[in-house]
Amino acid sequence: MLPDNTEEGKEKKKKMATFKWRRIEQNLL
Repeated sequence: MLPDNTEEGKEKKKKMATFKWRRIEQNLL
């Protein structure tokens, strides 16, 4: 896993969070 303080790390973390939220929202539908 990439360190969060790098730009790449931040982007990856953001994508993962977004993906996780999409999964949660779909499960609620």
